Amino acid sequence: MKLFFSGAPKSNGFVELNPPGLSIGRELDNDVIIESESASRYHCKISYRDGNWYLKDLNSTNGTKLNGLKITDEVKLNEGDVISIGYQKLTFGEKIPVKNEEKKLESELSSPVKDKEKREDNTTEPQKKGDTSPQSFFGSLFSSGDKKDDEPEKSKFFQKERIENKNEGQNKKHASVMFYVIVLLFAFILVSGFLLIEKVLNEEKVKNQSQRTKTSDSASNLTVIYEKQITTPDNIFRYELKIKNNKIQVTRDDLKHSIRFRREQELKPELIENLKNELKETDFMNVSEPQAGISPDNSDETKILTITYGSMLNTVRVKNTFEPTAFRDAVNVLESFSNNVLNIPTISLTPEEMKKEAEDTFAKAEMLFANKNARKDNLKEAIKRYSYVIELLEFFEPKPSIYDQAYKQSQEAKKMLDEEVKQYEIKAQQARRMQRLEEAIEAYRSIMEMLDSEDKRYQNARDSILKLEEAIRLIKKGKKK
Repeated sequence: MKLFFSGAPKSNGFVELNPPGLSIGRELDNDVIIESESASRYHCKISYRDGNWYLKDLNSTNGTKLNGLKITDEVKLNEGDVISIGYQKLTFGEKIPVKNEEKKLESELSSPVKDKEKREDNTTEPQKKGDTSPQSFFGSLFSSGDKKDDEPEKSKFFQKERIENKNEGQNKKHASVMFYVIVLLFAFILVSGFLLIEKVLNEEKVKNQSQRTKTSDSASNLTVIYEKQITTPDNIFRYELKIKNNKIQVTRDDLKHSIRFRREQELKPELIENLKNELKETDFMNVSEPQAGISPDNSDETKILTITYGSMLNTVRVKNTFEPTAFRDAVNVLESFSNNVLNIPTISLTPEEMKKEAEDTFAKAEMLFANKNARKDNLKEAIKRYSYVIELLEFFEPKPSIYDQAYKQSQEAKKMLDEEVKQYEIKAQQARRMQRLEEAIEAYRSIMEMLDSEDKRYQNARDSILKLEEAIRLIKKGKKK
């Protein structure tokens, strides 16, 4: 399937839709970039599932319309559906829309028929208004009184009428032939235009495919293998990150704490290309392997990083010693990349590091919870940090006591947040009934500050504000008149 552009800022061309789908918005990391203030940074997305394509708005400011109607939930796309993002139109389907050309052809084809009917009306006009009909002739004949003297005139009249009928038949035949000639001519023009458009689109498609293939080939030659292993008398911790053939794979083993998992995901060529450029900036390819050290506490820590792309290749092994700066920078880039793509926080941390991270985060959450009345978003931020603590300690068996505390506090904070949001909703509804629209808007804004944008209540508050602001504008406009 394809998306055809019309309107502004993109008025022609198309993009090919391939599973799993694509994102649309103003940011440069979207698959389809709409350079317009009416488009949000991440406006909407199109996804493929169970043989069908679906459209979903990503909480955009101005909303997404399908066939002129704003959508609120994920909707299924059908052939010919028109997606509106501000002034930008995107038509979903296999073939370019040709509705305007069909209307033009219908208008042009109807004009010869109208001309024909007009000529036929003009041809019959003299018979209605003139005196050459048979009835008029015989009336004048009987009133003349001399039948024989008028015979030549009668003969001439019928001869003339036969000639006129013959000419009229020829004219109709010529008009009919001309009509079909015009029809064929316009059909030829329409088909030629369509074939020309199809050719241009195919050339553009081949060009885009060539560019994508070039980017894909450039990205696919990047291979990265990073291994981290810490061995102690009572445990073996091992972490491996591998990027190869446009795929990322992360594995973690922690024998002592019974933590083991593996994540894998396909990568877009654009992401790999950006990663390759970031790794180039670290200057890792010029790093030499440092001399191995000796650990004083019967533990052993080894890190091995291999990066190759094109004709470049470098492998550096760091054992029980300080990491070179470029080595550490490259590892940070890789871990940040894997965390963002796989959504696994602090995946390469040791259990001790994870517990320390959980304790620091829990302390921040407690401080926000204690000062929940200082700012409207403190409860929301506290809930986020409690949830992060739970994620960090989820794989531990047995779980540390801080895990249960974070879970309990998280539930309490969520309950309090729900109650506060409900109070502001009641306040907003009362203000609307009493026509205090500005007061209602403030209540809805408070709700938006207290919630994440993914929350349905946040979206309802945002929509209510837009409606109230429009009502205020209309009221002010009416007063001016």
